[in-house]
Amino acid sequence: MLTEALAPFRAIAPFIAHYPGAHALAEALRCGLVDRLAQGPATADELGHVADLPAAGLRLLLALLRGAGVTQPDAQLTPGFRAALRHRPLLEAKLEAAALALPDFHAHLSPLLRDRESFMERAAIFGLYRYDLALREDAAALAATERWMRLTTALTRHEAPVLLALHDFSRCRRLLEPGGNSGELALQLTAAHAGIRVTVADLPAVCALGRRHVGAAPRIDFLPTDLRHQPMPGGHDAVLFKSMLHDWPDDAARRFLELARAALPPGGEVLVFERMPLPSDAPLGYGQMQDMLFHGFYRDPASYLAWLRELGFVDLHRQELMLDVPFVLIAGRRPGTRGPL
Repeated sequence: MLTEALAPFRAIAPFIAHYPGAHALAEALRCGLVDRLAQGPATADELGHVADLPAAGLRLLLALLRGAGVTQPDAQLTPGFRAALRHRPLLEAKLEAAALALPDFHAHLSPLLRDRESFMERAAIFGLYRYDLALREDAAALAATERWMRLTTALTRHEAPVLLALHDFSRCRRLLEPGGNSGELALQLTAAHAGIRVTVADLPAVCALGRRHVGAAPRIDFLPTDLRHQPMPGGHDAVLFKSMLHDWPDDAARRFLELARAALPPGGEVLVFERMPLPSDAPLGYGQMQDMLFHGFYRDPASYLAWLRELGFVDLHRQELMLDVPFVLIAGRRPGTRGPL
């Protein structure tokens, strides 16, 4: 099951590793060229018409795609790319995220390497993730919030199966997900476990968009709140932080774990599923561009483990693995015997 969950990340990796070919692939997906090639052989005239390209432009695009391993010399899709195309939402999300990150990487590499605060002042990427706007539910706030939620939802759609393969949720009946975003993880949890109910606690605009995303799916609740200023609700036997704690400085991240402990009953479980620092001994490619911009936010798992120990959690254990970047799953339990909710 874990091997199957990791397969999408493995399949798309070769096609997003290098900028020229990956950028050309994004254009080929956008203009319909990939869709036409997926249908079978086509003439150059037909491909040029579909892509709305002159002959010279088509030749350049096909040359870039061949160099990236997307197409064969006869302009047919390679078997490897056909396999990657089965995971098109993840592929497109990674390409879009990389394209958004590239200008900041190019213009501000020196502060990115040296001074996180200085980089944050300069980088445009932080104008995308405007959590302050998500405190409102007017049309402008929803539109701004939906921009980044579309990307995070696409990533969660493929990261969630990895989490479900790593951890047994069968004993959980009520799960709280602070920063649960669109509810994509909640959708997969409730689909996999008929006995679980999930509460997504997030900012008002996020919850409004999340309700649209999950539709009429049962056993998913949304709680509009700002957990920086509000306690976490009780009545849950597990609290899950998925790709949420790295968004916050140390004092705030530790405070969220403290709130989780207060909300959990004896025997209740806390889970942290997070990105880890990027490796220095493995190649990083264009597809990890946005993670490179956020590299200073990813913590060593030892920090989470230390905070959880300080807060009295027991039975702590961790599992590390590589998706497109390193991830860690940390689980712990509040002391005591779990009773019925």
